[in-house]
Amino acid sequence: MGLLLLMLFRTRLGEVDKILIVIGLVLFGGGMAYLLGISPLLVYLVAGVILANFSLRSDETFQLLMRIERPLYLIFLMIAGAYLRIGSPLVVLLAVAYVLIRALSQGVAGSVFLHRVFPDAENPPNRALGWGLTSQAGLAVALAVHFHLWIADPSSLPILNSTFSVLLLAILLNELISPFGLAYVTKEK
Repeated sequence: MGLLLLMLFRTRLGEVDKILIVIGLVLFGGGMAYLLGISPLLVYLVAGVILANFSLRSDETFQLLMRIERPLYLIFLMIAGAYLRIGSPLVVLLAVAYVLIRALSQGVAGSVFLHRVFPDAENPPNRALGWGLTSQAGLAVALAVHFHLWIADPSSLPILNSTFSVLLLAILLNELISPFGLAYVTKEK
């Protein structure tokens, strides 16, 4: 994948053509990874490494990928949301418990870390650093969808559907509360 992208980006194509090629190769790479039984996430990670390190125009390539990232990410989130099934109040309860435990552990861990690193600082950094790190974002969704679609067999084990729903709902809740944690951490003393 990375070598194909590298060769195609060395040719003189317009931006629209490059965008179409990237989308086509993403679909092709996902299909090939599925057929070969390897992780599409690994395929795209290697492709990105090759493209970033061996491209003659890596800045131009990076800018192009950043321009198409958001629309592709939104489509990906819509697909992930289509798999979300909240079949029981227990799913919501477990997601909320997961978010609270994760946020609390990050808050405490951030505070302990900064206290250990800067024990006697005259102007210590904000000890609430961990509260600003609750966001999980796209990689967590990608891993959950990857597990749900390629690794697990949801039809044979209904618990996997519930687990996926708990994870996806928890990621959604984390994304809703993370701006508040970040605002709390970055506010002036």
